[in-house]
Amino acid sequence: TAPVLTERQPMGAQVLNLLFSAAVVAIAIHIAGLALDHKTLSNYSKPWPVICWAIAAALFGPTDIYTCDVVLGLLCGAAGDVLLIKDETFIHGLVAFLVGHLFFIHAFWSGKERPPLKLMLLLPMTAYGHTVFVFMLPTVPSHMVLPVYVYSVVIAVMGWRAAARVGYPNESSFAQWMGAVGAAIFMISDTLVASGRFEHNFVGCRTLTMITYWMGQLGICMSCTRVPKVQKRE
Repeated sequence: TAPVLTERQPMGAQVLNLLFSAAVVAIAIHIAGLALDHKTLSNYSKPWPVICWAIAAALFGPTDIYTCDVVLGLLCGAAGDVLLIKDETFIHGLVAFLVGHLFFIHAFWSGKERPPLKLMLLLPMTAYGHTVFVFMLPTVPSHMVLPVYVYSVVIAVMGWRAAARVGYPNESSFAQWMGAVGAAIFMISDTLVASGRFEHNFVGCRTLTMITYWMGQLGICMSCTRVPKVQKRE
């Protein structure tokens, strides 16, 4: 199967460039909306970068379960972007992102042979998630404690599986590192979301949250560039 980011069909490279250009424009509009405190600009531009990357992965990624999971995870993220805009749909946005992380976990755990567990990598991920949860706990409303805890566990597992996939045979190490780094940045972004949501805000928090979020999602999208490694001759 052909990897993403190669010209698999006529005009393929042009379509890919158009999608990524549209994502950059949407990012610029969103950041401008945040700077100007223009909610219409920032809200309506928010999900489009991830939608563009989901389309790119769907069109140019290998036609396998990994790409399918990544595309679905990205689309869940785009839905979460919209749902997080309003306070009354915040919990629905949390659920959308949680489902997206479950798709990413399944992607990182997929393959003809299961990637190794590498349980030692679970320790730092769990420690990070637990530390953030404990830090946020005093300001988390009582009805949100369980959802936030479950979410922190799921995203820790997602980071673990992304890191554990590095070294998986017959795949591009670049793609594997993109997935691992993307997942790690995504974890940082979610920490910033929680910080801004639960009264630990700071100047530039929203902008930094979105930049790290898009970087994380882009990294996971780029993990679809799974070009088989060239086997060394004996």
